[in-house]
Amino acid sequence: MLLKCSFPTSGNVLKEISEPAGALIRSKEFQLGDPTLNTMELWDAEYQESNAILVREKHTDLLQMICDREKCPVSFVGDITGDGKVSVIHCWEVLFER
Repeated sequence: MLLKCSFPTSGNVLKEISEPAGALIRSKEFQLGDPTLNTMELWDAEYQESNAILVREKHTDLLQMICDREKCPVSFVGDITGDGKVSVIHCWEVLFER
């Protein structure tokens, strides 16, 4: 699983953390500081800080519990695919692949 939480841009951090394996990123899962952003703006918005970590799927409940306890928002926004491509989807429509 990919976790998005504050880094230069969502696009930078999620591409870097998933390379070279590739990932499927679900933009609808992002928590927005500015709800007027479209997906491309969100992907490149430097003022939308974001951090990311890789978490094995079996550990997501534990991470969610820790984040709830610490009042730290967390979003699980994607999956490592192993196909070498980073794909961003919005409502199951592929917006771009790299």
